[in-house]
Amino acid sequence: MHLLGPWGISVTDNITPHPEDGIAHFSDADITRAITQGLRPDGSRLSPPMGFSYYANISEPDLDALVAYLRTPKPLPD
Repeated sequence: MHLLGPWGISVTDNITPHPEDGIAHFSDADITRAITQGLRPDGSRLSPPMGFSYYANISEPDLDALVAYLRTPKPLPD
């Protein structure tokens, strides 16, 4: 999906556990860093509208639950 905002055009990422296009290769720490700091595993920044600043102070139990939830969807088909 493409989103147009004041920052330009954003393309949404696949956050399912798809092995190539999703977050299957992300560690739990990678997902946590993406959510709270807006950083990909390679250290590059996620583009807006990722609202990582809103999640920067989420409690550890809530963050752990969010990461666990993101592991549950079925991967999107190719």
